[in-house]
Amino acid sequence: MRDATDWQYVLGERIKELYKDLYNIDTEIHQKNQDEIKGAVNRVTGKDKKSVDRYVLTFSSLSNMAKFGVSPKTTKVPESAANTKEKQKKDEHSVKGSLDGISLNQNIQIQLPMTKDTAVYNAIFQSIRENLLD
Repeated sequence: MRDATDWQYVLGERIKELYKDLYNIDTEIHQKNQDEIKGAVNRVTGKDKKSVDRYVLTFSSLSNMAKFGVSPKTTKVPESAANTKEKQKKDEHSVKGSLDGISLNQNIQIQLPMTKDTAVYNAIFQSIRENLLD
């Protein structure tokens, strides 16, 4: 963040890393209104109102200073990065020939709501059992 021309993009990247749980809910959470951000923070943290308000204030303050997206400086590919990409392509070709016996897996992530009502959880898992596990 020492570069005066690029620090806002770096801050944007760091915010996305630090608040990755919020960005898992909405990839454009920094553009949402306070109520939507507050709802996401409450869902992720499960904290009391005062703590959630502090999280939201900090997140909003940082987001207002940051720029999100690709920095104009990173559009140039350094020579070493180009060599790395070329090497990765070669490695991919050599791996493709040795994929015999490898299986593919798919992971499904579910964001469970914060509730003490076990019927909600039972309904979610029953639906998963009926619709996904055949």
